[in-house]
Amino acid sequence: MLREGFLFNFVTHYHTGEIDGAESAFVYRNGTNHSDYHNASYVPYFLDEMSNPTLRDEAVHVCGDASRVQCIFDYIFIDRQTAEQTLKLDKEEHVSSGELGMCLRNKADRLVISIDSVNR
Repeated sequence: MLREGFLFNFVTHYHTGEIDGAESAFVYRNGTNHSDYHNASYVPYFLDEMSNPTLRDEAVHVCGDASRVQCIFDYIFIDRQTAEQTLKLDKEEHVSSGELGMCLRNKADRLVISIDSVNR
């Protein structure tokens, strides 16, 4: 299996996809330009290349589940507080989407009942 960092390096080596100042769609304040905000040497963090299993175990414990990748990433590469905020927002979003699904199922059930009563 290819690692994320390998793919990133391969793609950036053979095709940068970078925008130069002339192609930028942004408007910059007086005295600044594209190069003031561009870091060509930036390499993102990759979770699959994190080599500290103890830290990863701590992150999974705090996040509650190994499938909560956003929370785990935040714990490992930012801090515990950010991870906990991510987890809280994720849980709130999950509850909201669950409530929406329940509401839609209820409306769909009523719609089926209404259609059945029309067809009689």
